Amino acid sequence: MARDRQGLALAGSPASAEAFDRAVADYYGLTGDPVGALKQAVARDPAFALGAVAIAALFMIGGFRGDHAEVTQALAAAEAAIGGASSREKRHLAAAKALAAGGILDATLLWEDILVDYPADALALRLGQDAYFFLGQSLCIRDSVARVLPAWDRGNPLTSFILGAYAFGLEETGELGRAEEFGREALARNPSDAWAVHALAHVMETASRQEEGIAFLKASRPSWSPAHFMAGHNGWHLAVYLIEEGRFAEVLADYDRFAAPRLADDATLDRVDAAALLWRLELAGVDVGERWGPVARAWMAHVDDHALAFNDLHLALAASRSKDAGDALRLRRSLDD
Repeated sequence: MARDRQGLALAGSPASAEAFDRAVADYYGLTGDPVGALKQAVARDPAFALGAVAIAALFMIGGFRGDHAEVTQALAAAEAAIGGASSREKRHLAAAKALAAGGILDATLLWEDILVDYPADALALRLGQDAYFFLGQSLCIRDSVARVLPAWDRGNPLTSFILGAYAFGLEETGELGRAEEFGREALARNPSDAWAVHALAHVMETASRQEEGIAFLKASRPSWSPAHFMAGHNGWHLAVYLIEEGRFAEVLADYDRFAAPRLADDATLDRVDAAALLWRLELAGVDVGERWGPVARAWMAHVDDHALAFNDLHLALAASRSKDAGDALRLRRSLDD
């Protein structure tokens, strides 16, 4: 049985363990193609059960429904291989199946159960963080990391991301000073940690440090801009600062340069951020022109997903601002169904 970078046993080959490590690092760093890497590994090594589980979980965390073909196929592959896996990996499968069935709270309990026995299980920790974020459970975002932080060696390449996650949890629970301390430590270790940047952006927003926030995000943009959808979201935070300062022309220019092109990537958070930003601009009295059209089209392709109420709210914003009156009607019918 192979082992991952944290020393945890994995069913499958050493090459699969290496692919798993790369995928987990990319998941934390919001870089690369973790699902693609895991798919290739599972195709080569059908015994790689946790790889298949991770594929299903990552699709769902990314906004796919539990009954999507990508999810069901990955879970089937995991089921076929799970007999040769450890009890820890079997608990991962149980969590993914719970998530697919709509039991996001059940999934978090299973991930926390894994972390009690294996506090360095990077996949369980990150999946739990994302689930708590979706649920808005601020104390759990903070405490899930706090419980395992002593087990993370400062020399581990993932530790900077763990510190950044802790910084966000601290900010969400009002501990701004400690949040900034841990966020800056994370960035000192890894300036490309877009989630640590995100934590500090929240700290400065909460403390009404708009000018400092604008300077921080603009100066650090080259470091966080490669981070997939978090690049768009950190750009959204920059836009919020600029709106508060009345710098609307800069917001519109950045929207056209950075946000609008990202809609083609079809990432949920990019659609959320685009709708949220245009909505805030209109609340501030800004004419956003024809920019709602592409946002509505991107959202309406997912009108029946209903993965999160948070997503549906932003879908509703886009549908209500669409020039096609049928969009709002379609959404209402889908919600009723």
